[in-house]
Amino acid sequence: MTRLLFIGRDGELMSLLAEYFTSQGYAVRQPESNDEALAIIGRGEADLVVAEAASLAEKKLCQAVAKLPGVILTAMGETMPCLEDCRAEKLRVPVSLTAISRSLRAVNLQAV
Repeated sequence: MTRLLFIGRDGELMSLLAEYFTSQGYAVRQPESNDEALAIIGRGEADLVVAEAASLAEKKLCQAVAKLPGVILTAMGETMPCLEDCRAEKLRVPVSLTAISRSLRAVNLQAV
């Protein structure tokens, strides 16, 4: 089962996404803090990540997330230097569940 890590400031959005992707067969984790997210990544307990770019302000977390395949949700004009060469696909919000699902399937296949 693919392990999916959700990182975001919008708890309601992340919970809705987590519920949907759990129903799609993913093992979903939602860390309560940046330290917990870093620990999950450090232990190799995430295969893919879905993160709001705004939640990656801490440099250590941003660098860790940049190494994982997945999806980064960005607002218009939002950039983060540590994500320029990241493995995740960047999608602008608003975005559909279909677009996120398609991107996750694509990056998951590339990661294998």
